[in-house]
Amino acid sequence: MCRSGLTMRHALRQSQGGRAQHNGQRRTEATLREPGYVMHIRRKRADSTPGPQDRFTGQVWMDEIAAPVPPSRTRVLSVHFAPGARTAWHRHPFGQILHVTEGAGLVQSRGGEPEAIRAGDTVQAAAGEWHWHGAGPGTFMTHLAVQEAGGDGRTSEWGEHVTDEEYLA
Repeated sequence: MCRSGLTMRHALRQSQGGRAQHNGQRRTEATLREPGYVMHIRRKRADSTPGPQDRFTGQVWMDEIAAPVPPSRTRVLSVHFAPGARTAWHRHPFGQILHVTEGAGLVQSRGGEPEAIRAGDTVQAAAGEWHWHGAGPGTFMTHLAVQEAGGDGRTSEWGEHVTDEEYLA
């Protein structure tokens, strides 16, 4: 709804000559979306789901923020890790972006050393790069995970669990 209490559609219907005002800005036909575009606002999310044990070590909970709706192939999750919890080794066909929103944790690319990450950090794993991420040994961590599905609809390929030795290295 606009600040005036009108819906955007109602405000546009009241426009004259293809012009409308929304939040004090004049809009012209050239700035409007193509016909048939429908914005969707999801106000109720599904319940949080536990991370599958074959993909995670420790207690992990996930909230799906956005699921791919064609033609988009982008998926966004908010992932909550308890202290010591972590993903298994995995990779993504088009890479992955992680943005830490709370707490502190670790991330490691295969062949590299574990690196500390904390709230405000953004990590970008390259397409096909094997990696893992999770909370620190004594801290919770939450991050947003953004990835794009491949042609087969999968966003991830999962490998073996991260050992305690790898995690504590």
